[in-house]
Amino acid sequence: MQNKDIINFLNKNLLSVSKPGRYTGNELNVIKKNQEEVLFRIALCFPDVYEVAFPYLGFQILYHIINKHPRWAAERVYAPWVDMENLMRQKNVPLFSLETKTPVKEFDALGFTLQYELHYTNILNMLDLSGINPLRTRRNEDDPLIIAGGPNAFNPEPMADFIDIFVIGDAEELIVNVINCIIESRKNGKNKRELLIELSKLDGIYIPDFYEPVYNTGGFQTGIKKIYKDAPERIKARIVPDLKNSYYPDKPLIPLIDVSHNRFSTELMRGCTRGCRFCNAGYIYRPVRERNTEDIYKHSIHSIKNSGYDEISLVSLSTSDYSSINTLIGIFSEELRKRNLSLSFPSLRVDTFTSEIANFLSITKKSGLTFAPEAGSYRLRKLINKEISDDKLYQAVKIAIEKGWNLIKLYFMIGLPTETYTDLEDIKGIIEKILFIGRRNNRFRINVTISPFSPKPFTPFQWEAQDSIEKLKEKINFLRKMIKNKRVNLKWRDPRVSFLETVIARGDRKLCKVVYSAWKSGARFDSWSDFFKYDSWVSAFKENNIDPKSYSENWSYERFLPWSIIDRGFSEDFFWQERLKAFSGETTGDCRFISCYNCGVCSNLNVRMNIAEKQKIRYISGEIQKKIVKKQISKYRILYEKKDFPRFLSHRDTITIIERALRRASVPVVLTEGFNPHPKMIFGPPLPTGYSSSCEYLDIFVEKRYNIENKLGKINEFLPEGVSLKDIELNPEVPLSKVVAIDYLVITSNNYTVKIEPEKLLSENRTMIYKNTRKNKTIN
Repeated sequence: MQNKDIINFLNKNLLSVSKPGRYTGNELNVIKKNQEEVLFRIALCFPDVYEVAFPYLGFQILYHIINKHPRWAAERVYAPWVDMENLMRQKNVPLFSLETKTPVKEFDALGFTLQYELHYTNILNMLDLSGINPLRTRRNEDDPLIIAGGPNAFNPEPMADFIDIFVIGDAEELIVNVINCIIESRKNGKNKRELLIELSKLDGIYIPDFYEPVYNTGGFQTGIKKIYKDAPERIKARIVPDLKNSYYPDKPLIPLIDVSHNRFSTELMRGCTRGCRFCNAGYIYRPVRERNTEDIYKHSIHSIKNSGYDEISLVSLSTSDYSSINTLIGIFSEELRKRNLSLSFPSLRVDTFTSEIANFLSITKKSGLTFAPEAGSYRLRKLINKEISDDKLYQAVKIAIEKGWNLIKLYFMIGLPTETYTDLEDIKGIIEKILFIGRRNNRFRINVTISPFSPKPFTPFQWEAQDSIEKLKEKINFLRKMIKNKRVNLKWRDPRVSFLETVIARGDRKLCKVVYSAWKSGARFDSWSDFFKYDSWVSAFKENNIDPKSYSENWSYERFLPWSIIDRGFSEDFFWQERLKAFSGETTGDCRFISCYNCGVCSNLNVRMNIAEKQKIRYISGEIQKKIVKKQISKYRILYEKKDFPRFLSHRDTITIIERALRRASVPVVLTEGFNPHPKMIFGPPLPTGYSSSCEYLDIFVEKRYNIENKLGKINEFLPEGVSLKDIELNPEVPLSKVVAIDYLVITSNNYTVKIEPEKLLSENRTMIYKNTRKNKTIN
């Protein structure tokens, strides 16, 4: 199937699926290259639906790095939702890229990110939908290379039967090495196996075809042997020593529909040395590498100008741990005030949440502050090496309430090693104390999320057992009975989901058969509760004669770990010694502030911590930022059109697109007053999704000193193809609310006979319209 056939399919069928804007592409700052001038094409594939996958910063980084090369092209592919998948299979339409609507099978390589264990069946489904056999041994020379990376690649074995090449560690530099190797090998006429041999010489590349797991008679893995003699004994993870500005796109992709975390995100630092003993991410991203404060600021402001976003998110495992956070706050303050921007910290530690941070965040939009004590008792917090006292937690909450927050979000784990019901009762005690602190605020609420502990690779608790599903349900019910307060919203994760996460996370290569069987029986979108089919997984384990509980039980120190093939740089005994310290009540400090305790990462991987240099910056207070200046206002009416693929966008999405275009063009649109100011704009009646229009109207209010009449061309530069401003009128007399009629033009195909008599239709008092909705609803 050719690109034009896919475009034709979309034009004809998008109105029959939910959220058609997921599949149109055409986002702002998207990169489309002339395919005839490109030497290498890769489809970056995220195994989840568009609005969940789009904000992933890692994709934006790789998309930027690859497309910087003039003769390389990276395009994006997301998992189609179930209604779209069914339609594509019905019409024999293969999975395609968003940028050029190219069938995925025509790319040189596919690059999947392994973010979450329950995404794995989606990967198989995307391969199958592309016309590519999910099993690597059944693919041929003409099929694209299947590459995978991301945090879950640190245990590649449960996906080893499906992936040709695993990228282990930071990919910013390694992906360039991989592409160069592929191009050079292809130029020299090497076949696929010869190419894999060349790739295996790169640090950070694991080729599962060159290794074979060894099992004893009891079915337990005892080792892994090389079946290609020159393959490396272990795969050394790749680490970038510095987070260079060149890695980050200054023209980020901007979605045309609403997505999760719909804001500009920039990486503050990578890595964490707090040493929470359950946290896989904290260990696999070591050491701490902080970006320069001035670089973060300049890159963020430049990207805001190129995106039209009104919010900046500072991304890291713990934003408030950034050593120069107060410096950064001082630098950003005045710019945020001038541009009406907000700054969000998606992750905060209780013990680094200060009055300065609270004062700064209180100036911007307040949704809710999230704190993660993880455990109810101080004893358990010491065990997991998160030594936060109750008093520090209460002090942080008190600061937040004083600064105007009405919602506090708390995260706890249950099922931690040595946990008792007394520890669970302490969770109730914390909640009651926080309610007491906020008792004078009638609007104060607490959201509590309970998640089961899951032992993960490359952590001191990687040998620990997970509580059974039954035990976890019992503990959840215990908490539900105790915590009954109208101000507290208690949520919990399904223990069955957590159980599967653990089994797959600690899995060996035998689990590939389970993943395959589960997918064949219909498992997909397992991370979505509406589609989670636990019975499919139970059947898959039985079909392959595998006991899943053997992967969630307590493991001895002597047991071979399936992920041992990966060398993340840690000293051989480090994790076990940390485990012993946990059970003896000892904690391990943060090596940013104490002497090195020889985890081994820096010396074994030849890297070092990189801490941003502290500077003294004047902090601008909230009172200054809240200063209001009375402005003279002009009202303009704008005529705009909406056609082609943008006609599949909702009215709300269209409003957001135009708001961002005005912001990028530096049009001083007046803001509404109130708690959450937004651009003062009035739109005409909403255009139904799927309809084109050449006469849509909106009114905007701008500062009187600004002449917008000669700026339409500039604004149009920041709108997607298919949306454009056509005309403008100053101070229109008739308000848009007075619109009483709209003209429609119906264009039919040549072989279609119009069966409606217009005169008869207009003479009727009412007309029954039968609309083909998913529920076959009849609209009167």
